[in-house]
Amino acid sequence: SRFYSLLEKFNSKKADNIIVEVLPFMPKASLHRYLHQSDALMIFLPNRDGAEQIITTKFFDYLPYKKPIIAFCTRNGELAELIISNKLGFVIDHSDSKEKLLEIFELYRNGDLEKIRAKDDFISSHSRRQKTKKLATLLDIITQTGD
Repeated sequence: SRFYSLLEKFNSKKADNIIVEVLPFMPKASLHRYLHQSDALMIFLPNRDGAEQIITTKFFDYLPYKKPIIAFCTRNGELAELIISNKLGFVIDHSDSKEKLLEIFELYRNGDLEKIRAKDDFISSHSRRQKTKKLATLLDIITQTGD
């Protein structure tokens, strides 16, 4: 894929000791250590019709780590809107990947990448517990008005 060819080129240059690692599936308990040690976390969405409506659960899993999120997705989608409007990281559209990655690497080099992070109030309002609570409230309202 295009990402793997970009990854191969990047890793072959060994620029500024930056390591991009693609990990295989692992249990959540093991994953915690990797996410905590990472400088940034990536999300990939397909480049196809309908992908703009996807907000992957990985997005919500990443929030508590307070790391910049680098999302490879369409710029006009729901995930992009959440990331951009809340300053949670970067959206890399399929058309501007090289330029955006260079910008991110420059922020890393200057020590500014770690300043990009989710705020506590955003994290708490977007936790699975809060989302489930809102859904339960909506379901209660819907079922009560049907009587």
